[in-house]
Amino acid sequence: MNALVSNVLTQVFITLIAVSGIYVLTGLTGMFSLGQAAFMAIGSYVSGLLVIRAHVPFALAALLAVAGATLIGYVIGYPVVRLRRDYISLVTLGFGEAIAALLNRMTTLTGGASAMCYTSEDVMAATFNVDLINDVGRCIGEDCLAMGYSGLYGPGINMHRTAYSGRNFEYYASDPFVAGTICAAEVNGIQSKGVYVYLKHVALNDSESSRRGVNTWLNEQAAREIYLEVADKAVTDGGAWSVMSGFNRWGAYWCGAYDNLLTGFLRGELGMRGMIITDYSGSSKYMDLADGLIAGSDIWDSPDPTIHTTLAPKYENDAYIVTEMRESMHKILYTVANSNAMNGWSSADRLKVITPWWKTALYALDTVLAVLTVLCIWRLVVAIKRKKTWTAEQAANTANAQNQQ
Repeated sequence: MNALVSNVLTQVFITLIAVSGIYVLTGLTGMFSLGQAAFMAIGSYVSGLLVIRAHVPFALAALLAVAGATLIGYVIGYPVVRLRRDYISLVTLGFGEAIAALLNRMTTLTGGASAMCYTSEDVMAATFNVDLINDVGRCIGEDCLAMGYSGLYGPGINMHRTAYSGRNFEYYASDPFVAGTICAAEVNGIQSKGVYVYLKHVALNDSESSRRGVNTWLNEQAAREIYLEVADKAVTDGGAWSVMSGFNRWGAYWCGAYDNLLTGFLRGELGMRGMIITDYSGSSKYMDLADGLIAGSDIWDSPDPTIHTTLAPKYENDAYIVTEMRESMHKILYTVANSNAMNGWSSADRLKVITPWWKTALYALDTVLAVLTVLCIWRLVVAIKRKKTWTAEQAANTANAQNQQ
């Protein structure tokens, strides 16, 4: 019986170490969801139990438990919990489709989807073939339709300012006319399938070195004749819906907070109808929420809402900022409403949020595991106290026996 209790307590220690590590990792990185954590907790129990049976040292047992938790949480938990990006219940999928999606998630490195690969933009521009690139754009749009995507981060529209720029393969050419003409053809093809593009990066993001907040200075003639020409053709000739701004500053202004660029040029002169998203803002606090909204930015591209979007409530009594927020929401919804995201919807349809049964089951499992963990801690405390009492009694008995001798 004592051996059984010892094994159980050891298992509790191992599980607590593994689960604590999992939740710390979840909180610090956002890598795992609550559902994945449930699978990882199961992994820690199972792997811990197995290593106990093998009588391995405690430290190694804990390490193996963490490894088993991570393996089960990622290989099984990730594809199950993220089977569909919109969390559609497994019940709503056909068996074949569910298995295919599950296998696809499990057999890719990051759990993403597979797609057709196309040549880089510099090669596209080198064809000088507008019709061919328009067909490529249509193919890309078809891929997006097949995978359920209504928006695309691209095409890239910056200049080949030097031959050594780190992302020249993402941009068309050093000649703005060639780049703009080819870009407009590709954009037209992509958007013909109801997929809105984000032209990136607007503007002057032509260097990868020190691009986070770098100040770029130039006169208006150079800006219009070279660096804005691609966006001009992509919007006016290709009909591009949206853009992504850059990390860099236009002179002294972060380009995501530069009113003359976003509102004056893109929307005012070119007539761009869609939304403007920032470049990755997860670690860039200078991409200020209020400044960006006033200038015309609509979305902050960041997985961490605490840096920017959670600051919004402090402006709830600021009528000007709130009005800008409403205008941004209008642009976002207008873009989505005019995309393939609305395919299959009619004016009579109503959106209803449901919680799939498997998600409820995972919440319940997490709760059960939490309760078990608390009970195990309580049992552990009791066992430690009993052991101390027993040790003290044994010491007292030994002392009495020695005195009697």
